[in-house]
Amino acid sequence: MKINKIIPWITVLAVLKALLDHYLRLSDEDRERVGQVLRESKGLPNRISAEHKQYLRAAALNLDKMGLGKDLLAAVSPLPNRLRKRTKSW
Repeated sequence: MKINKIIPWITVLAVLKALLDHYLRLSDEDRERVGQVLRESKGLPNRISAEHKQYLRAAALNLDKMGLGKDLLAAVSPLPNRLRKRTKSW
């Protein structure tokens, strides 16, 4: 297999790992409920009820969005981590 075909898959796996890490940081109750909703709907958005959509939004609010963004940036950025650090704090 050529390297230009391997690199996109490595990126996809790094993104999936970051998403899984943040998903596992949810409480056990939230993870169980999210899994239940996704199993019932078979992952199809049009099969999720309004009540379940509201619950999924609430569970998404519990995620560390800044941390997830940083992890996703680290997964897809060609620059090393040391070059992406900010010099100013906002």
